[in-house]
Amino acid sequence: MSIARLFANPEVRQDIGRVALARGPLIYCVEETDNAGQLHRITLPRTARIEAHKEQNLLGGVVTLSAMGSKEAVENWENGLYRTAPPATKEAKLKAVPYFAWDNREPGEMLVWLRDG
Repeated sequence: MSIARLFANPEVRQDIGRVALARGPLIYCVEETDNAGQLHRITLPRTARIEAHKEQNLLGGVVTLSAMGSKEAVENWENGLYRTAPPATKEAKLKAVPYFAWDNREPGEMLVWLRDG
């Protein structure tokens, strides 16, 4: 099955500048369990290569997606709300699971719409 990036209609304000992942008819999501939390800081570059992986021992056997993205760092903000320099980013490996299978391991945050880069 092919992997696709999905973009929302621009009338959906909350999803502007974001992308979702699909493989065949399935929508995918990222979970805190696999992606170290603070999922709102993750960006998936348009140039990122997305790969599918069959994981027999995960949730009874599912196909996960992985890609190299970036994550904004929160270091060096010294408790300030604003500054003139943008946040630093660091490379981050992303792992996505089928949406139907989320929240079946550890409690934590989940995100379908990732920042598009």
